[in-house]
Amino acid sequence: MNVKKAGYDFNAIEKKWQQFWEERKTFKAKDCDDSRPKYYVLDM
Repeated sequence: MNVKKAGYDFNAIEKKWQQFWEERKTFKAKDCDDSRPKYYVLDM
């Protein structure tokens, strides 16, 4: 009996979208003004 696995090829989908995001620089942070004082916020 040949049973087909349910689901999808996540490796192919992930590769496709990573390339899409890389080409469009979707998640690239903008250059910031380094002359401003540095700080951090800790919220608990």
